Amino acid sequence: MSPIPSRTVNWIAASLLVLFIPNSSRAIDSAPESDLVSRIASATAKEDARELQDLTAPGVSSTYTWVERGMALMGHPRRWQVKVLELPGHERSRFVAFTRYQLCESASDHLFPIVHTEDGSRLGEEIAETETRGYRVRDHKLSVRFEPKRQTALLSDRVTVERRNGAAPTAILRINAIYVIDSISSSGKPLAYKQAGGFVAVSFPNADRAVLDLSYHAKVEGSNEDYVLKDQAALTSYWYPHIGRLPATHGVSITVPKGWTAIGQGEPLAKQSHASSTTYTFSNHLAVCYFTVAAGKFTVTTAQIGGIPISAYLIHPNSTRAKSAIKTAGESIQWFARHFGPFPYKRYAVIESDPYPAALECYSFTLCGKPMIPLALVHEVAHTWWGGVVPNTYTRSLWNESFAEYSDGLYSRINHGEGVHEFNTQMAGMLTPLFKRVSLLKARDAMEPAQSAVGYGKGSLVLENLERMLGTEKMLACMKRFVQKHKPGEDAEWQDFIEAVAEVAGKEWAGYFPSWLERTDFPEYRLNAVRVEKVGERYAVVGSIAQGDSEFWSKIPVIITTDKGTKRASIDVRGRTIDFRIETSDKPTQIALDPNHEILRTAPKREGSGDVTVVKLELTQ
Repeated sequence: MSPIPSRTVNWIAASLLVLFIPNSSRAIDSAPESDLVSRIASATAKEDARELQDLTAPGVSSTYTWVERGMALMGHPRRWQVKVLELPGHERSRFVAFTRYQLCESASDHLFPIVHTEDGSRLGEEIAETETRGYRVRDHKLSVRFEPKRQTALLSDRVTVERRNGAAPTAILRINAIYVIDSISSSGKPLAYKQAGGFVAVSFPNADRAVLDLSYHAKVEGSNEDYVLKDQAALTSYWYPHIGRLPATHGVSITVPKGWTAIGQGEPLAKQSHASSTTYTFSNHLAVCYFTVAAGKFTVTTAQIGGIPISAYLIHPNSTRAKSAIKTAGESIQWFARHFGPFPYKRYAVIESDPYPAALECYSFTLCGKPMIPLALVHEVAHTWWGGVVPNTYTRSLWNESFAEYSDGLYSRINHGEGVHEFNTQMAGMLTPLFKRVSLLKARDAMEPAQSAVGYGKGSLVLENLERMLGTEKMLACMKRFVQKHKPGEDAEWQDFIEAVAEVAGKEWAGYFPSWLERTDFPEYRLNAVRVEKVGERYAVVGSIAQGDSEFWSKIPVIITTDKGTKRASIDVRGRTIDFRIETSDKPTQIALDPNHEILRTAPKREGSGDVTVVKLELTQ
């Protein structure tokens, strides 16, 4: 669990004194700021990170490598826009906002205060998305109207926001940059606000808690993640105001043309028919970080599995695919509910999409590209627990993708069922250059190739490695404890799982995680000083396994070849060096460390006597 950073109040106080211009007694020198903004816009258009660094205040350590458009796993990153965000009311602070359309579960827009130095106006320290300025969104009452002919979505939200003591006078909400705010009010009274792309600054009422009424709209085009087409529509990417992507409950009403069906997260509450449209209403009591709505001219098929109605909403009707989707989703829900904790909803659905290129967890349903049905469903169903029951913001790490990918593989291994868990240790070896770019603890952008490979691939294999050491039964007990000890309404991080493992398996198991989470390399295991001893009528292979200066934990398979066959053993390694002794009744001729590359490791860079993974054996005289 990751609460609002404890330094928030101190940050606000320091910002008001140093970074911000607190009131009109100090006039804003607009000419230098205008020049600064113009130069920033020019550097951004050129994707010049070095020039942006030159425009940063002395002593501020910001990185701007994100300004350079790289490869994204889905869609094409759009160009950054540079806008000025001036806070309304008495605070009078000014910021530079770097903003663009944001893909779901990806890196965020960037916000920098304008500070004044001896050399003129400069960019100050970036205000991380995790900095909430003392505000917290708790609930949404959303309405969405899809207008396919205009490719438009009309929206409103009654958003409940809490304010902590010492919070700044102005709340800064985030929303995807394609949405234009039309009005904001509270208790029927208009509130002053300013929008700069994906940032909305609102003068908050003088209260500890307030309901803000927002009206806004968007032209939804040019993306496979958010789309409004002639026969289907979906909103997936930050289409609601949020602060820090922290979990919140929500309800949503979706109005669609006659003949369409709509779905939102949670439980269905009502269906109202109008002359030319229909409104579907849903309520999600589970506080989650990501909301999704979908609609279209679906053919709906429903069947009961384990007492839960499972539905397939298909744009292209096909009874075989519908039955397959229902079977895969329903059976995996039953298995995960037995091993992780109760399923939190009364129904589940698989929603087919033509534009969506992959599959997206929506906790009570899955939005799934046609080719991914049913292959992706086990992974997405697992997200009901890893992201739904236990939320993740994607502002710090991708831990829940590691868990969903691992759960997919675990389920398929045990049940021989559908799944798309494609990561294995051999593939990890091929992806090593990507894995070296970022640690598992800091990979957080699901759309950036290296971070995605680490979060999905390395993370799931690290969990498989833990299962190999603990045993499947104890591993499942750790995962169930992770769910049980989670506080509803809050997000979680790797540390929360570490604490669950320590409770179930013992405190010493916290030692498993530091190397796997914090380092970007893999262990390089080597056999060392191996010899054969004869003890009576038996033989003993004696030696050690070393891993240099690293301290990764692994259960390492070794294969001993004898004059009559082979013998397999496993050795737990929990330090830089571990001694071993393996006895056999037959004469050993060779020992090989993990010859089938079953574990996460790096192959030795060189071979030599006493420093290899395969050793020919001779009896010690």
